Amino acid sequence: MIAFEQVSKVYADGTTAVNKLSFKVEKGEFFVLIGPSGCGKTTTLKMINRLIEPSSGAIFIDGQRTAQANIHELRWNIGYVLQQIALFPNMSVADNIGIVPEMKQWKKSTIEKRVDELLDLVGLEPTIYRERMPSDLSGGQQQRVGVARALAADPDILLMDEPFSALDPLSRSQLQHDIKALQQTIQKTVVFITHDMEEAAKLGSRIGVMEKGEIVQIGSPQELRENPRTNLVKEMMGHTISPGHLPLKDVMMPVYQSAYVKERANTDQAELQYEINDKQELIRAFYHGVLLDDPLTLNRDSTLEQAFEALQKQGVPALPVTEGNHLIGTISYEDLAKLSLKTL
Repeated sequence: MIAFEQVSKVYADGTTAVNKLSFKVEKGEFFVLIGPSGCGKTTTLKMINRLIEPSSGAIFIDGQRTAQANIHELRWNIGYVLQQIALFPNMSVADNIGIVPEMKQWKKSTIEKRVDELLDLVGLEPTIYRERMPSDLSGGQQQRVGVARALAADPDILLMDEPFSALDPLSRSQLQHDIKALQQTIQKTVVFITHDMEEAAKLGSRIGVMEKGEIVQIGSPQELRENPRTNLVKEMMGHTISPGHLPLKDVMMPVYQSAYVKERANTDQAELQYEINDKQELIRAFYHGVLLDDPLTLNRDSTLEQAFEALQKQGVPALPVTEGNHLIGTISYEDLAKLSLKTL
């Protein structure tokens, strides 16, 4: 899909940003570039859509050399999502998303339909968000609109330059989960830049580690973890034994401290309550005063990643953690956010 052949970028002052890169990104792959600041990863990304022109070597997309492609057609077929989001502040959400299709002279009705499809796809209800202005949105919502805008013209490739690094830990975790699920649904080729190896390992089918303008190793997260070729790779992979893979028993709120666990539920006083008996067994659960049928529970050895997915599925702020038949604690969105802050 994307191929670099001996690509270098040397600036006028003699600085070599990228040195003889040769690698391939396969069609439908989620490929992550990671490395310290100044290693050349953003330069590499921008050379794909020719925001930066290489000094030497060649880049190919589907066998065609990008230097020979019409630059407007090239960029229309490549979505681009930035850390800064960069929505047009004086345009509604719908107008921001529809700007490229409008430039391509799509019919108004087709654009409107596409806007609604994409808002649904990124988890924003069209009837609520279509006419809102960017200033009315949270950072996470703005970034979702940015993703929708990048996908508006149905590009084959999506470039993402540290898109979540400015967000709070909980929004960042939610968007990481959602963008991975989205990519699996739409099967676009994604090239994603980050400086966070935990994020890279969570998202990437393969990871390219860059240092001083060169790729020092490419492989799956497991390959990099088990067979690091350089000290940098070894050091970076050492940080992935991380929050997402910790068992809940190590981070949950114990039952005696949890605000969500009661020996006798009072449905008028709290939005969520898990009622237990004297044996510390879960009897029933109420959410906004309504009895939950077959409430989800999590085993003490479940991971935080599994907890996050279960919280989204159940749609409640916290879930009970069990050991055998006993409720031993709870895990909430608030607990996950606090843990993320501790590990930043």
